[in-house]
Amino acid sequence: MFKQLVTTSLLLSAITAHAAALMGFADSTMVMGEASEYSQEIMVNYSPKVGHALGIEVMRMSGINEAPTTIT
Repeated sequence: MFKQLVTTSLLLSAITAHAAALMGFADSTMVMGEASEYSQEIMVNYSPKVGHALGIEVMRMSGINEAPTTIT
């Protein structure tokens, strides 16, 4: 059940992220992070030109009394 929830959340996030505006200017870099008791996330993006971005994200999640799962 937890894996299905994570998969669904990631798919919905991808749809939302696709609809969101990318970085606003060329040759820019963005670093974002988030941390809570049950999840940690870090993302680094580079935008070579307006409307295009490349990046990597590492996310670690766990439920109460569950082993953590890491997604890259």
